[in-house]
Amino acid sequence: MSRLACLAAAALVACALPAAATTISTGKPAASQPPARMYATRAQLRECLAEADALKQRFADISAASAAHDQLFDKVEKEGAALDQREAALDHDNELALQAFNADVKAHNEHVRQLNDQARQSQPVAGTYNADMADYNRRCTPLVYHVEDMDAVMKERAKAAAAASAASR
Repeated sequence: MSRLACLAAAALVACALPAAATTISTGKPAASQPPARMYATRAQLRECLAEADALKQRFADISAASAAHDQLFDKVEKEGAALDQREAALDHDNELALQAFNADVKAHNEHVRQLNDQARQSQPVAGTYNADMADYNRRCTPLVYHVEDMDAVMKERAKAAAAASAASR
């Protein structure tokens, strides 16, 4: 066999072998690359910080209303206990004592109505706050930002607060 024929035969065998060897299956597709990290813009940071401030103020207002409600609840509870004691000692034959007691019961019932009205009015306010807080957490909590951007936004906020404070004097 000539040298050229040997080379051709060797090339043919070399080309045929890798074709059969490349059919190996790993069973798993190649893993996809994670998405590129997205950083929050300064505008997003400003918006989220302003919203956080508003939510903090709303929470303070809700807490103050809740404290007032708790005070009224305590007052109503004490009134009820006092009325129970008075009723146990009430002279049912004394018309004047009955009228006074009934007037006090009427006032107590009005306090109970006010307490219930406050509770009813606070439910939608608290529900709206909770929904807004959940929305804020969904949008703002996962933000990733550059420290330089947050520093710049915080400096802007400090400057604006100082200007507002100076203007209010």
